[in-house]
Amino acid sequence: MSTTKQAQAVVTATLEVLGSDFDHSQPILTYISKAQIEQIVDQVTAGILANEVDFSDEARSKYDTAAKVRSYTKGMVNNWHRKSLQLNPAKYEAKNPGSRAGSGDSMVREMKKLKAQLEAAGDQEAANEVQEQITARIAEVKPTKQAPSVDSSKLPEALRHLVKKSA
Repeated sequence: MSTTKQAQAVVTATLEVLGSDFDHSQPILTYISKAQIEQIVDQVTAGILANEVDFSDEARSKYDTAAKVRSYTKGMVNNWHRKSLQLNPAKYEAKNPGSRAGSGDSMVREMKKLKAQLEAAGDQEAANEVQEQITARIAEVKPTKQAPSVDSSKLPEALRHLVKKSA
């Protein structure tokens, strides 16, 4: 039996619930009501529980009750309402890109906790010192973006001299 992708399930449920009220000229979250969102969440949750919508075995073991699946689905619907180009006229842009930088690094997480403690205690000078260390650590663990390699043999002869020689 074939299942529907989660994103498509959200789009389908949204279009069904909104019907003729759907307006692709503006972001969906600017006009959809909470009651309509709840209907969509209910519909997609029912699809997941009926094995009609993709949901991995790992997810099924983690979200092992209908209430947990519904909670997961609520976040998923919110995500696709923001990011789906079928429901929005423009591509999604994160409000604070990079705000989670370093969150996967245990040292950065602990330094952020220390900084919060120091700020709560009113020691802004020490908190600033910790922030400097956080910034340095994030720069250290942040993956570097490398320019894609160019196969000069596939370029016109007139452009080959522009290819930077890699060491």
